Amino acid sequence: MAPAESPPSQAPSPGTPSSATPGASLASTGGSGRAAKRALAGDAAALDWVQRFVRRRLDLPADEVLQLHFPVLGHRTPIVFVERPSGSRIVVKLLPGLALLYRSASVGRRLHALGLPVPRVYDWSLSSRAGPTKRFALLEEFLPGTPYNHVPHEDRDAALVHVADALAAFHSHRRRKQGWLSWSRRRPYVDEYMPHCLARVKRLERALSADRAARLERAFRERGAALRQRTSYELIHGHVYKNNFLLHDDGCWVIDLAGAHYGDGARDIVRALGRMCGDDDGLREGFLRRYFERVEGFSRDAYEQQRPFYQADYFIGRAAGLVRDKRHGAGPKLGEGAGNTASERTAGPAAATGADRGQDAAVGQDAAVGRDAAVGREGAKADVLEQFVRAAEEQLVS
Repeated sequence: MAPAESPPSQAPSPGTPSSATPGASLASTGGSGRAAKRALAGDAAALDWVQRFVRRRLDLPADEVLQLHFPVLGHRTPIVFVERPSGSRIVVKLLPGLALLYRSASVGRRLHALGLPVPRVYDWSLSSRAGPTKRFALLEEFLPGTPYNHVPHEDRDAALVHVADALAAFHSHRRRKQGWLSWSRRRPYVDEYMPHCLARVKRLERALSADRAARLERAFRERGAALRQRTSYELIHGHVYKNNFLLHDDGCWVIDLAGAHYGDGARDIVRALGRMCGDDDGLREGFLRRYFERVEGFSRDAYEQQRPFYQADYFIGRAAGLVRDKRHGAGPKLGEGAGNTASERTAGPAAATGADRGQDAAVGQDAAVGRDAAVGREGAKADVLEQFVRAAEEQLVS
């Protein structure tokens, strides 16, 4: 099955050590990982549980002093780096759901057993859900490295060589059926992934005409039909984001493994090119050259057959992201503010004094400037959205 993409859940750069002081409950922070981390940093009971969990599962001495660090980055999953006096670290992930715990633990162990450059999974806990953290705990190896998005631009040629090697190592593992590592599906992978594409097109209906959205949907179905005859699939990462590739002197570690499954390798490659190479043709070609030198069983021709479908999906995803941002974004709605002055918001237009009218004139002028800026931003966003949609259409008809 093709899981929907999500932003990375582990960030490699640590923050400052925490102090165990009473505070908010981790369970009260909802779905925001950053809010959960802030709450965890002030929850003495949760921090005490994390330390006891690490000592017990790794059989550490009771008198050994452990220091807790919280990564600066991250999204949904609170992560704690537990540092030992020797300087070595252990990663504790606090996961919100049982399914995510199962995938993270089982997939991580399987990928490590295959010899891929991924962290070792030490242990996990089901009972932690009933404890003060209110989440499922996963204990992982800490892998030091620099995330790709922190690599200086002049060093990205060399960094991309290591990223290409890592993805080639993943994709060189193949099997006849697509699906998760622990089970497989007979139906073609593109049939599993298609609803994800069409959901993005559906999201664009508010920005496109109904006819154009319908043409996009038909084009995706027609292009996808050409991929239904595949007889084997690559082991793909599924969450190809810059933060999930940690560069070190000898290569590249890969993290955030819960989405790994067997599918179409072009899905990973297209996202690596788009998110790591951008419009730099030299970086893109260097990445592809290195990748196809190292990958086994996946040819450039097979990639080129898959590429238009996943390239179009990538562009539509970027366009749909703009629509989502517009729907959830802050700021005044276009057209609001005119005739809505300070005095009218309080006592109505008949109660305005001279001072009020002067204030209203200033407020109205500021509102007009704000509206003009908002119109400019929305216009620029509409232009970018149109460019992404046109690029997707070009890929689907090429």
